[in-house]
Amino acid sequence: MNVPPRKPAISAFLRRARLAAAENRVRLSDYARERAREDLGWDLKDIREQLLALTEEDFYRREPSTDRPWDDVWTFTPPMPDDEGFLWIRLVERDGVLVVSFHRG
Repeated sequence: MNVPPRKPAISAFLRRARLAAAENRVRLSDYARERAREDLGWDLKDIREQLLALTEEDFYRREPSTDRPWDDVWTFTPPMPDDEGFLWIRLVERDGVLVVSFHRG
């Protein structure tokens, strides 16, 4: 059973993700890069800015990775900057942050 993380765990993950974004240690899966570019016209710089802006209130869930079950996938759903829906951002912590998926929801 996957126990939802408590607020301190979410805050700690966000601190690490923001640090990775600030230090340019963010990588994108091919899927995340394609969706960000095609759906939003965004590049890595835009995505890094979005990661820096994530809040605890944007947190949606944490679940084990299907690829690597020892990794947690953190999902955030912040509102779109243009107030047209939400972003779906799935992150994994691996030598910084790997953006698994990034798209409009």
